[in-house]
Amino acid sequence: MAMTGTILAGGENRRIPLLKGHIEINGEKIINSSVNLMKNLFGRVVISTNAPELYFYCGAPMIGDIINQRGPLTGIFSVLSNIKDDAIFVVACDMPFLSEKLIRYMVERFNTEHRTQNTIPPTHPSPSRGEGKGGGERLDSGLWTLDSEQRYDAV
Repeated sequence: MAMTGTILAGGENRRIPLLKGHIEINGEKIINSSVNLMKNLFGRVVISTNAPELYFYCGAPMIGDIINQRGPLTGIFSVLSNIKDDAIFVVACDMPFLSEKLIRYMVERFNTEHRTQNTIPPTHPSPSRGEGKGGGERLDSGLWTLDSEQRYDAV
């Protein structure tokens, strides 16, 4: 199944008053490290953001929110609505220690294991296009969280 690597780069930075993805670790911004890693793993990598001017230098296409809600589910829904691939692999822009080996393993499991209905999402869901349609209804209703009522593919 074709999958797009997706980096969520939004949020209000309330806990830390700076762009967390721009924090440097070992001389490299976290988001740069994430983009480079994801480009090694996926044929297409996008950044979900409503502030593209902050991420042009990353060299990845950007997708803004298509509905006026806040939160990561809005970004996920917007990306699923704007890509041709069947699924996305999502990371946050402020995750400094992503493991290429672990991501490869998770994608392999996603692509090969039997999928079940109404599974509790793992700590790292990989939503697929089928969830995109129902996601809009959930966002419109004000329900912005991921839960076991929605179908997820466990990885």
